Amino acid sequence: MTKGASTGIHRNRRFFGLLWDTVSRVLTSPHYALRESVEALRAIDKTQERMLAPVNHFDLRATVSRVETPIAFFQGRHDAGTNPEVVARYAAGLDAPRGKSLVWFEGSAHMPYYEEPVLFREALLRALEVAPTTAEPSCSVP
Repeated sequence: MTKGASTGIHRNRRFFGLLWDTVSRVLTSPHYALRESVEALRAIDKTQERMLAPVNHFDLRATVSRVETPIAFFQGRHDAGTNPEVVARYAAGLDAPRGKSLVWFEGSAHMPYYEEPVLFREALLRALEVAPTTAEPSCSVP
C-alpha cells in the first residue's frame, strides 16, 4: 500500500495511523487512570470480535424492511467497511413513509464525520430539519 492509500476506513490515513491516534488519545485522556486506559484499549479487540461475528450473518433487509420515522443514510463513497452499493440498495428498498435520504460523501471512506466534517455537519443539520419535532411529553401524576 502506498503512502496515503485508502484503507477503506479513512482515505488519507492508514490503519496504523488511525490506531496510533486512538491509542494516544486514550492513554493521554484526563478522564482515565493509566490502568483504565489499558483496559479500554484491550476491550477494543473483544468488542469488535463480539459485534462483528453476528453482523456477518445478519440481513437487515429481512429484519428491518420498514421504518416509521424519517431516516437518513450517510455513506462514504470509498467505504470498504460498509459496502456503498449494499447501503444504496437497502436505502432504495426500505419502506420509509415519513421520508428517507441517502447522502454521499465523495471524499470519504467509512468516517465522513472525520474526513469531511463541514459537509457532514451540514448534511446532518439538513436531515434534522426534515425530521418532525414533537411537542414536549406531558406527564400526569395520579
